[in-house]
Amino acid sequence: MSSAIYEDVHEQYRDTVRTFIKREVTPHYARWEEEGGI
Repeated sequence: MSSAIYEDVHEQYRDTVRTFIKREVTPHYARWEEEGGI
């Protein structure tokens, strides 16, 4: 997503967060929800 207010560093940060969530959160979400953690 390209925008005049965001610089490359914003895009890099967003990609990093997206990768982290995909790898570290998504696989565990159902279990956390079952256990009442979310």
